[in-house]
Amino acid sequence: PADQAYLPGWPVSLAMLQLEALPTIGDGVATQAIVADVSPAPGVEGIASAAVGPLYVLNAAGDSVFGAPAGRDAPLAWAAGLFNQDAARFGAMRNSNDIAASLVAFGGPAAGHLDDDASADISAPTAGLSRLFDVALPDLQLPNDDHLMAWRGDTGNALPGFPQTTTDLAFFVTPAIADVDGDGARETIAGNGTYLLQAHDADG
Repeated sequence: PADQAYLPGWPVSLAMLQLEALPTIGDGVATQAIVADVSPAPGVEGIASAAVGPLYVLNAAGDSVFGAPAGRDAPLAWAAGLFNQDAARFGAMRNSNDIAASLVAFGGPAAGHLDDDASADISAPTAGLSRLFDVALPDLQLPNDDHLMAWRGDTGNALPGFPQTTTDLAFFVTPAIADVDGDGARETIAGNGTYLLQAHDADG
């Protein structure tokens, strides 16, 4: 179009850690992005990931709300200390030891309030780094955990109970966020490849 279809700063490059993970749909962005107000900065953010990679929170200019160390947009905290020594932390009440990374793998993000602060949180089905090695390489890589993950939207840190292990990868699943047990606190709820639904609150 004569007026140019893209907003300034867009399109944005998203890191992808494995090429051709699935035939035809294994490259690029394979699941929907969402728009939500999760950062204290003014305006809403776009939240998206590549088919296999970290999850990004981008402002209207296409920049990560967590900055750009080393000249690259920082994603949500997915590898302890890799991007930001202060922000990249996993929850103390997690039940997974596969925490060198927690990477989106054909899952979609959701945003909503899981803890009791004013900022919205972000949740997505993910996989640990050794799980991705286990898919890509021969032999058995341990601990190879599939995850349900949740982060604080304002800092990018994991919520205290995350990541939580799941029984399988969650292909093309976007969590729901609701209070399913009636205790006044919302849970992130997602299914996976073994036909099981799991629901976890902010404490896991």
